[in-house]
Amino acid sequence: MKSTLHFFGDSFTEGHALARTNYIWPKLIQKAMFEQFNYRNYGQGGASPLIILKLIIEHLITIKPGDIVFLLETVPDRIEIYSPHFNKIISLTNAHLVEAVSNKKDRDFDGYNDIMSAFNFTYDHRYKRMDHFELYFRDIYQNIGEYITSIGARFILIPFQVTFNNIKTGERFETVSVRTKGKFVDGHFSIKGHWQFANYILKSNFNNYTELKEPKEKLLI
Repeated sequence: MKSTLHFFGDSFTEGHALARTNYIWPKLIQKAMFEQFNYRNYGQGGASPLIILKLIIEHLITIKPGDIVFLLETVPDRIEIYSPHFNKIISLTNAHLVEAVSNKKDRDFDGYNDIMSAFNFTYDHRYKRMDHFELYFRDIYQNIGEYITSIGARFILIPFQVTFNNIKTGERFETVSVRTKGKFVDGHFSIKGHWQFANYILKSNFNNYTELKEPKEKLLI
């Protein structure tokens, strides 16, 4: 029976606009591992640390000895709110919050006061103390990783800085913004960026894998 590669994270793991393609880095990791592993990607666009932790806990039962679990952290200042529109708890990205403040309304909030309450809380209690929350959530991730290791699986934790510090310039891993020369402002990986990131993960964590050839596709992203 094949072991399984499990991937957890936010849109960088999900693949964003390329999520349903084979160009995303988790799929490339599977390919580079001689395709000897099954594949499960639980990445969720916009996920907060708590949402990612919830997904890991939900799927712990599926992780078996011989599996490999990849956890790509998200930025630690994301919070969760109750959305009247979806009638459930959702995670809140900074981009979503800033847009809501700018528009002074949003379907996920009960009016402008609700928006500003979330904004002030996020800024005062997460953004300004982000280094503390980084260590707090990483400690929880590592605790879960210790359990995963104890059952005979492998746990690979990737700090959020690797992806989020790349957004502005896209120098290390090509972004959509760089690929389109600013036509589309998007810090997510382009096809080439996913290839570069997959190579980075492989070289950092494995000795035996198939070398990934640079993609030749002419697609914009």
